[in-house]
Amino acid sequence: MAQAAAAGRAELRADVSWIGNSFSGKEAWVLQDVEDIFVAPDGTLWTNVYWDEAGGNVQQYKDGRLVAMARHTHGWGYEGGAAVAANAKYLFIVQNVNNEGGGLRGHSWPAKGFTWSGISRRLRTDITKPAAFADGRGKEGDVLPGAFLPVVEVPDGKQGSLRGLGATDTRLFVSSPFDNAIKVYDTETMRPIKSWALERPGPLCLDRAGQVWVLQGPAAEGGAWKALSFTAEGSPRGASIAFPQGVLPTDLCADKDGRLLVADAGPAQQVLLYEGLDGAPKPAGTFGAKGGILADPPGKFGDRRFNRPHGVGTDDQGRVYVASSGSSALETGGAGAPSWSATPPTANACGASSASTSLTAPTWTRTPTRTCTPRKSISRWTGRARRARSGRTAAIPSTSSNIPMTRGCTSGRPIRGSAASPARSSSL
Repeated sequence: MAQAAAAGRAELRADVSWIGNSFSGKEAWVLQDVEDIFVAPDGTLWTNVYWDEAGGNVQQYKDGRLVAMARHTHGWGYEGGAAVAANAKYLFIVQNVNNEGGGLRGHSWPAKGFTWSGISRRLRTDITKPAAFADGRGKEGDVLPGAFLPVVEVPDGKQGSLRGLGATDTRLFVSSPFDNAIKVYDTETMRPIKSWALERPGPLCLDRAGQVWVLQGPAAEGGAWKALSFTAEGSPRGASIAFPQGVLPTDLCADKDGRLLVADAGPAQQVLLYEGLDGAPKPAGTFGAKGGILADPPGKFGDRRFNRPHGVGTDDQGRVYVASSGSSALETGGAGAPSWSATPPTANACGASSASTSLTAPTWTRTPTRTCTPRKSISRWTGRARRARSGRTAAIPSTSSNIPMTRGCTSGRPIRGSAASPARSSSL
């Protein structure tokens, strides 16, 4: 009887897919999202994002390995932000600071009904340590002392997070869409030097000649974006780029050869290159498969098949680093993950896809996920650990597997709340 029942029972088969983590998940883990990256000439890379459940918003990488986490970017009202930059001495991090509904009071937080968007200054030699300055905020609570500068104070219900940073050894440039301004600070004193007006400013970068390039959003929905250039003193240079309809620029950087690289999260899903920055910039090629992850065959992961590129950077070896906002795993190596052996791209590699790669990729596992907002990834396009995504037929497990996982299911958030309070700004 038992044998007959067993023989007649249908076997339930299922295709199981997983998402996992090349890091341990304890001291290091794949970021949920990446809102911005900054790459130094030596290839050191930093990230920033508004929210990471375990507080890893700001991470530092070198040669595909996670080096450090800044910490103090998640909790006691302090979160991450949409921009990061560094000079030879300091790391500058955009942070958004709230009072958790009025429950936090003191020097470390804004008044009830407001949120600060500002800059945390850290030591580049140890990004967990504050680089305090006179009148820097941070006193009560588990926050870094004296190392935070509120740039704008945003009333609940308004959006006003800082969108871009660029740093030299003496000046810090800040994009502030809340009050439509580019602001300049002394990197040592963190005191304001000057500012100039610019409507709808977005991410910014500095080229090797010290010029400031800023993405400017369209004046109306469906309009075209622009990239505008200024001298370090704020004078318009005349050199600008009017992007074609459909281009959605999300980040920009300048490489050692004097080209501007622009991440395009529009239908092309590519990095756009422009040359002739001293005069009339003109297109100089693209980097990445046109259409990205939706190129034929749609949905297939692979090199240069970007999934909403959201950050771009380069180093002095000509390597290109891209943050994709639609992927769900950090696609660089970590301790014990891939070994790297990469040939840096030639001068035309971004257009011709001629860089060669050789690496030992880890095996990725995947745990079930909820439907959530896009996650982000970093790709180092001359040596990258690729995630293996393949369905496999297996019986449904009765208990969950002990697999390192990405933490949570959240994304960067704009500042929101009640619209009753008037706007206030620490304009220069």
